[in-house]
Amino acid sequence: MEENTALITFADDSRINAGINAIELAATNGNLELRSAAVLSRTPDGRFELRDGADDFEGLATVGGGLAGSLVGVLGGPLGVLLGGSLGALTGGVGDAARADESDGAIELFSRYVQPGRTALLIELVEYTPEVLDRAIADLGGWVYREPTVVVEAELQAADEAARAAEKEARKKLREQHKQEFREKREQHKQAFREKKEKLASSFRA
Repeated sequence: MEENTALITFADDSRINAGINAIELAATNGNLELRSAAVLSRTPDGRFELRDGADDFEGLATVGGGLAGSLVGVLGGPLGVLLGGSLGALTGGVGDAARADESDGAIELFSRYVQPGRTALLIELVEYTPEVLDRAIADLGGWVYREPTVVVEAELQAADEAARAAEKEARKKLREQHKQEFREKREQHKQAFREKKEKLASSFRA
């Protein structure tokens, strides 16, 4: 039994609903346990967005959110913007296995497997054997890319900590900027007062 987070892509994005149904059927039959699911879209300019599961995709209303939703949330934030702009897309297959660096993280790899203008399914699940999901998705013309959930959770935590640190640093710089602006304005007022005082003193001397 393995706890995994999987990104699922299809040759035809319209097969996502069929993929969701196939996964839910496998879960109903006890062949896997589906914990959360979310649909991730990548805009033509490379940004990542969470699709509305309840409105656009059958079956996602009851399993949306969770780790899958959090992962989409991270990709939809500053990290996703960074990844979307700096990394090339992977389309799957042996060639891409060679292109993917061993140092690439799970979030980074997931982002690269979603090409601009395309949509993918992210799921968090417990698998008793990978063949069940692989076969169900392959029958629909799709591919499955897995990472251990514990790895994804660790990366999400690291991303959250990095975001908090960046926000803290930004607030610190903003406070310093405001202090500097205040000091400059105060000095300007003091200088204006000195000039006015000197001008007044000069008028008396005259």
